[in-house]
Amino acid sequence: MKRSMGVRAKKADKEQLAVLRAKLATVPSHEWMRAQTIFDQMTALVGAKGPTGSRMVPRSCRNCKYYGHSRHQCPHADPAIEKELREIKRFKMKIIKGPEDCDPEIPHHWKWVQWQRGLKAIYDELADGPILAKGLWKLFFEQRAAELADSLSVPSSWR
Repeated sequence: MKRSMGVRAKKADKEQLAVLRAKLATVPSHEWMRAQTIFDQMTALVGAKGPTGSRMVPRSCRNCKYYGHSRHQCPHADPAIEKELREIKRFKMKIIKGPEDCDPEIPHHWKWVQWQRGLKAIYDELADGPILAKGLWKLFFEQRAAELADSLSVPSSWR
């Protein structure tokens, strides 16, 4: 499917479109009907249509939940928080599932299961806590994981 070129202003319509864009930027995502009305005015002003000739729909930002921009151009986004969220996702991917034939009766396997459950518990606890805002997530995760490894006596190859 073709991509839409968006709502591009012509010289004569630039001022009116700028006013409508500013108005759209004040609309929160739960007021989608109002946002669609403003966006319809914008598309009618410049004569824009969707890639298949249909009606275009405005998108809201995932960060601030307002219309008029994407999360990449969000004026409210904090680069430090974004970086921290990427770190959290990377750590979550590091916590992998165990072998399919994991037998809890075998001590070595059971220790591995405990280690993975402990890492997941630490991740869940820290991901929802206030540490994220301070940028200390990675430090706390590694510290707590080291304490868990010492308490379970896990091999260094698991760390």
